Amino acid sequence: MPELPVSLRAIERLDVEYALFNAQRSLRLEDPQITMTEGAGLTVLRDPSRPGEETYNRIVGLDEDNLDALDDALGFFDGDLPQVDVSVDRMSPAVCEALRQRGLAPTRAIAWLWNDPAQMRNEPIDGIDVRRLREHGQGLLLDLLGREGAPVPPEVRDLRQRYYCTDRFRAYLARIDGEPAGWATLFVHEGMGILGNAATLTEFRGRGVQSALFRARAADALDIALAWVTVDVEPGSVSHRNAFRAGMLPRTSVVWWR
Repeated sequence: MPELPVSLRAIERLDVEYALFNAQRSLRLEDPQITMTEGAGLTVLRDPSRPGEETYNRIVGLDEDNLDALDDALGFFDGDLPQVDVSVDRMSPAVCEALRQRGLAPTRAIAWLWNDPAQMRNEPIDGIDVRRLREHGQGLLLDLLGREGAPVPPEVRDLRQRYYCTDRFRAYLARIDGEPAGWATLFVHEGMGILGNAATLTEFRGRGVQSALFRARAADALDIALAWVTVDVEPGSVSHRNAFRAGMLPRTSVVWWR
């Protein structure tokens, strides 16, 4: 394992790349209008076609050293207030006061964990079969997404399914007794990965599905020689506990100011 934990900047860069990708794969007909602007250590994501979606309208990377650039970053939003992501490692009194003065308040914290895949648990769990879905599994994955939410219309499926079950956005399906039980993904970018989109069908909850999916993704990340993987979870959640059991290590928490 690396002697020092992965840098916050590296996690933030990967998170931004993931947001840009998610804008493209989003299950809607309209194409995204997302843009990324960088300067003074800040990254601004802006999508006027999704004004209420903070993932695509936010500022990343704020600390005491670039507070002078905050107003210029806010200026991209034409008077609307975006989300500002601030790691607790950088949340000094000066940063908090600057955000409050501009009408923002802390609303929610997300825990980020990380590790080298070689240091994670990757042995399978008895009774749960996890396999990676290739291109032929795109339709099945979209069907499962439709079971947990609104069905994906055929026209949206035709437009967006090419983003799913690829070498960059890897999807994994867990089965119990041959039946689909849950799924999860691994987003890959420049030798790093984000573990995401974990879901278990209601009738299979409490049977170790997500632990099995964590381990399968760790094994795949090791096979493709990723330097490290990361995941963001609700503090204290089942996902948080499963990540610890899989061998993930705490790195930071990020507070969303809105």
